[in-house]
Amino acid sequence: MSTAVLTTQEVQDALAALTAADFLRLERAAVIYAVGIGVEARDVVNEAIRRALDGTRKCPKDLPLLNFLIGAMRSMAWAARESEKEEPMIESMSSTLDDGQVVIEPRATDRNAEETLLEREDSQARLKALEGLFHDDEDAQLVLMGDLEDMNAGEIRALGDWDEATFATIRRRMRRRINVAFPKGWVQ
Repeated sequence: MSTAVLTTQEVQDALAALTAADFLRLERAAVIYAVGIGVEARDVVNEAIRRALDGTRKCPKDLPLLNFLIGAMRSMAWAARESEKEEPMIESMSSTLDDGQVVIEPRATDRNAEETLLEREDSQARLKALEGLFHDDEDAQLVLMGDLEDMNAGEIRALGDWDEATFATIRRRMRRRINVAFPKGWVQ
């Protein structure tokens, strides 16, 4: 049994029906998901919409398009972070040590040392800003710590001994505080 999905025309119609408030929600979600993946929030929104329109991502008919697009952005951000973790190794065909062992070297990345340093400084500044933002909220600090450790929602809930509703409330509180502190996203 296959779930019915929206056609391209239905996706276009659903996009046309989105309100300014819906687009603001998309933009705010994109600001959160764009952190650490090296793209702007608008690019995350545009990519999610493109994938919905070209059929790369299929929206179930029983799911509101706004929720689908936010989920698509979350998934794309997760995939981008996961691909950053993978650092393929290359094996030299001619380089061996004197004892015959093959020399294996990390693949050169596209980033130079300056870009890497700037990205690290930006990440540290973001972390410091978030820690300052939640200095008076122990629950939010615990969630932030879990996020930084790449824990899933279930593991984070177990850390705080929260049920799903309590965890969702904490996440909402965090999101609102971030939106108030950074209404245009992270700008240094």
